[in-house]
Amino acid sequence: MDKRSKRLKTLILGAFWCLVVIVYIVRLMNLQLVHGDEYLETATKRSYKTQTTVAVRGEILDSDGEPIVTNRMGLSVTIDMAYISKGQENETCSKLIDILAKNGVEIKDGVPITDSSPYEWEAGKDNAKNKLLKTLKLEDSATPADALTALYKRYGIEEGDAAEMRRLAGFRYEMELRNFAIGTPFTAASDISSETASEIKELRYQMSGVDITVEPIRVIEDGTFAPHVIGRTGLISAEEADSYTERGYPLNATVGKEGAEKAFEDYLRGTEGESLVEVDSTGKVVGVHAGDSSKPGNTVKLTINSKLQRVAQGALENTIKSIRRNAKDGVGEDCNAGSVVVLNPNNGAVYAMASYPSYNLTTYSADFSELISNTANPLLNRAISGTYSPGSTFKPATALAGLENGVITTSEIILDKGIYTYYDDYQPRCWIYNSVTGATHGPCNVEKALQTSCNYYFFEVGRRLGIDRLDDVCQRLGLGEQTGIELPGESSGVLASKHYKETVIGEPWYGGDDLQAAIGQSYNLFTPVQIANYISTIVNGGKRYQVHLLDKILDYNDGAVISEFEPTVLSTVHITEEEQKAIMSGMRSVTEEGGTASRVFAGYPISVGGKTGTASVSKGTATGVFVSFAPYKTPEIVICVLVEHAGSGNGVAPVAKEIMDAYFKLGKYADGYEAPTSSSEPARSSVSSERSNGSNGQEPALPDDNSSETPESSSAESGPADNGDDESSDTPPESEPEPPDSGGGEPAP
Repeated sequence: MDKRSKRLKTLILGAFWCLVVIVYIVRLMNLQLVHGDEYLETATKRSYKTQTTVAVRGEILDSDGEPIVTNRMGLSVTIDMAYISKGQENETCSKLIDILAKNGVEIKDGVPITDSSPYEWEAGKDNAKNKLLKTLKLEDSATPADALTALYKRYGIEEGDAAEMRRLAGFRYEMELRNFAIGTPFTAASDISSETASEIKELRYQMSGVDITVEPIRVIEDGTFAPHVIGRTGLISAEEADSYTERGYPLNATVGKEGAEKAFEDYLRGTEGESLVEVDSTGKVVGVHAGDSSKPGNTVKLTINSKLQRVAQGALENTIKSIRRNAKDGVGEDCNAGSVVVLNPNNGAVYAMASYPSYNLTTYSADFSELISNTANPLLNRAISGTYSPGSTFKPATALAGLENGVITTSEIILDKGIYTYYDDYQPRCWIYNSVTGATHGPCNVEKALQTSCNYYFFEVGRRLGIDRLDDVCQRLGLGEQTGIELPGESSGVLASKHYKETVIGEPWYGGDDLQAAIGQSYNLFTPVQIANYISTIVNGGKRYQVHLLDKILDYNDGAVISEFEPTVLSTVHITEEEQKAIMSGMRSVTEEGGTASRVFAGYPISVGGKTGTASVSKGTATGVFVSFAPYKTPEIVICVLVEHAGSGNGVAPVAKEIMDAYFKLGKYADGYEAPTSSSEPARSSVSSERSNGSNGQEPALPDDNSSETPESSSAESGPADNGDDESSDTPPESEPEPPDSGGGEPAP
């Protein structure tokens, strides 16, 4: 190549490089001079994420201020996205899972699929399944294996041990459900031991973003104490997510799941604190700025009295076991469940509420599989959700309806003829006619009819009333209506009516149905709390109060009263002083000589009103029901005891007696009580003329001696005095007569 060509080539290359340099200079000038400020702002631009701090949940106290649920500080493991190395999520989570599993800590898992192959959808988690399929954009027909494969791909989980892959997928999905992100750390485990915390700290350098924090831990003082009333807390589930996020809850919040924890969530929930996390354009955290501090929730004081609650639970359990243990000829051997409700009739406050079989709140998670498979359904709060035929405990309602509507008077006498023959083709018999061959209760007024639980008398009252007028009064008494108690899951029950039979059963209503309804049979199904509240309405003079558990809302820090429950009247019934006295006197005679509960309350130092009931069931031994109130003149306490397959109402009355002993400080609950020195020596009970009043702390005197006058005893025709009700008889009563034939039960024109 000649020199001229070389020179030309050099010039071209030089020109090219000069052009490149000029372009760069122009570009740099553009960056530095023209857009310098703009690009500098972009390069140094930082974003801020809000990070919430956990708030302490309010405490729950009993009526005396004794703690039921409190808080303490415990160690938790958290994962913070702000500090986790990108691409190291699976490695970090796997190492943490191994440590937690080795130390026996439950591994969180949001995937509704069984843990091991062959994989199946978990029963009862349809909403969680639907959410998972929607998240993974899978069809409804997708199999569990399809979902797991999609999860492995979503989280970049490499092929390996199947159990480890499944566990990691469940953990990562739980993190996603909890909205894991910068500003929303994930709590991997709560209340871990100091040993587990130390091990995590030692290996923390291998697990970026993992830290040990101190957080409030919910403390249940006694897991066996009123678990159906107190309830539990837990993380927001997939089913609850939309509802709670609309209310401003973070998805990793702890909320009430059942009972008072759920009912009073708005009071108990604290206000989360906030801090600002500063992140640069690369996603690196460059600072954390303090914000608003968290505020604890309020303390909820309940109307529940701890002493009465424990007595109620123990007495109910012991009575059920005793009935089963002493069963004869198969009667009572199927007795395995029941409930008891204790109310203040003058304001609707719940003093005690127990359901059996029960469970332990502190071991709920570990026992869940066993609890959910138990055919006796220990998780059911029978006091508010179980519905039962009331049997003869319904008769005071029939008496009140008859008196209010003027179809009977307090002095009118109705002769019990044994067989009620008003209808030609439906002629039910009074229970005593079958129990004591051919016997009757003879002439009865309303007091004696209640004392002896005379079916014949109430057949006549029911026929005169008709179902519509009976229902009108019963509705105002709250039967077939929710009581308004704050607990979730309350049943309305069923009040027998023409509408119900025609629309639900699909059959017409006959006159004979009036007779069944009047003695508490037919389609009547009520909850124990409804029965207790309707009796309260009668003995307080006609006001049906909302049943309530809430007493006061207190400030968490200083205990100052923020608000107080105001008794609420839901409805009223018209009852004159004479009518009320007649019904209450009749109920008082139930517990005295000649009454159906006299064997339980004979010689009791407080005058008690009561009513026994036996309700026939489709299979097995009849249900036993007993309602009572005391003192007779100025009722302060109403109790309803209901035991499935107990066989009789007086068989469950001892539960009420033991609760009254505790309330009135009698027997072994008396001040100065001395235990017997031998099993044959009776205990010395100090019956004081004063006692503690659970509602206001005052010490009123006991009723005077003349409050326990015995009413007119039953006639000779009534048979043995201690067999005055269906529940006292060895022979099952005719308390559920056959339905009338087509048209046969209609009253004659």
